[in-house]
Amino acid sequence: MGNFTQKMAGNTVLTLFFCILIAITVVFTPPRWASNLPICTDSVEYAIGAENIVETGRFFICVRGEELPSRYPPWFSLIAIAPGYVIFGREPGNAIIPITCFSIIGVIASFLIGYRISGKWGGFVSSLVLLLLPAYRAYSHHVMTEIPCSSIALVLSFLYLEMRSIQTASVRFYAISGIIAGLASAFRPACSVFVLPFLLLTLKIKIFSSLSLRILLLIVPQLIVAGATMLYNLKTFGSISKTGYNFWCSGTFSNLHLVFSPSFLKANLAELFISGLPALALTTCCLWVGYNYSRNGFPRDKRETAKSLIYYLALGTGPIVLLHLFYFWDDQRFFLPTLTVLAALTGGLFGIVIENMSNRLLLGIQIILMVAAFTFRLVHTPTDLMRRATADRIIKMTPPNALVVSAIDPVYLEYFICRGSQRRVLPLSRNVDYTSTTVVWQTSITMNTKSGSNVTSDITPAGLYPYVAVERPDLLVNEIRKGIPVFMDTSQIPESDGGTVEFISRHFNLVQRAQYLYELRVK
Repeated sequence: MGNFTQKMAGNTVLTLFFCILIAITVVFTPPRWASNLPICTDSVEYAIGAENIVETGRFFICVRGEELPSRYPPWFSLIAIAPGYVIFGREPGNAIIPITCFSIIGVIASFLIGYRISGKWGGFVSSLVLLLLPAYRAYSHHVMTEIPCSSIALVLSFLYLEMRSIQTASVRFYAISGIIAGLASAFRPACSVFVLPFLLLTLKIKIFSSLSLRILLLIVPQLIVAGATMLYNLKTFGSISKTGYNFWCSGTFSNLHLVFSPSFLKANLAELFISGLPALALTTCCLWVGYNYSRNGFPRDKRETAKSLIYYLALGTGPIVLLHLFYFWDDQRFFLPTLTVLAALTGGLFGIVIENMSNRLLLGIQIILMVAAFTFRLVHTPTDLMRRATADRIIKMTPPNALVVSAIDPVYLEYFICRGSQRRVLPLSRNVDYTSTTVVWQTSITMNTKSGSNVTSDITPAGLYPYVAVERPDLLVNEIRKGIPVFMDTSQIPESDGGTVEFISRHFNLVQRAQYLYELRVK
């Protein structure tokens, strides 16, 4: 590592510096924008669960005033997001700050990988290709595990290249790699495969005692994460094999064939194609063949570095692609770790073509790109702040004892409008998240209610909500006659619920109190 850092001097450090500036301009997300937490249930539960960890020391979400377990284990919220709240304050939008840091780390790691293949031009192109990936840019703006896990994949790829280039890598390399790979598995269990290339690398070691030590350093962090997760599951759900998915979605996750099936292959292949992974792979193949048949040949050192990276790409991230080709939820984000490592490889190989170009040209290109990225961010600012703006509007325009009907998921809306007041949230329809979910207690679990009293929850398979607004307008009438102000928020009504406002208006007079906010009056 020391020899490598010594080589990175002068113009190379300046090139990396400009790559970091460009990356910050591209991926930076103001906390106010991030506080929309639009990806439900993931981003909502990660961010709000982390806030509860900092405030109470416990990991939970609130629905109907009850503390309930999340779909996800607490490790990502605890390790990645909670420190951001401690440093910058308990505001859900601040959860984006650690994600931004991971995004920058990914760009740095991509640069270092490209630099190993073809110098500073390779590093620059690798970081640029990474930032050009639509999925990488998109998820840099969301509180999700995709960017942290992808950045860790890039860091481990670089460490793997370093260890392959050293005849006998020191024990510290294995310890660092094991800890980082364990961190990835804590964020997303599928990322435990990141450690596989390192395990096979240990087979080159002849001395048994040294081999055993290195294997332990790689495996122990994984075992710690697995053990902690099983203990959490046992305490929370009554079984080491049950998770939050079994709790919230027992109908699906109690049947493996509903989660993984060949029937999902077609949809996932479409997402794989859209992600750009096949296009990048084809570009890499063309560059590889071109160098092998070029007049000067493929420089041996560059070819060996690229081969090592391909090996890590296939073994360390390939299983994730194969797994999610049969997963019930089709989304290109599941291919992001493989996509980011492939982007670094493609950029590094392309850098061989231009590695002899002048430093001034490189500096000029970077300055132009930085100005262009900055200008683009000034002109194209996100305008969809609807969820957070709606919450603020409801707080301002409704009394503290109001019943609010909305299509915004209750975990998000309750966090903002119910804390410190007597407001309640009633979902508009069964299309709202958490309303039609089948919740099953595997054991008798005692949770704390909003008022502080302990109750043993007895939630039936009907779900958390016995009724929603469109199912029982008569009960809303009863609330109004008891003196409870009832308001309806129409800001986030999906097309599938397009007729609900008309349905409500047939039963009530709608008095507009603010944009998208109406008070219901009995006719």
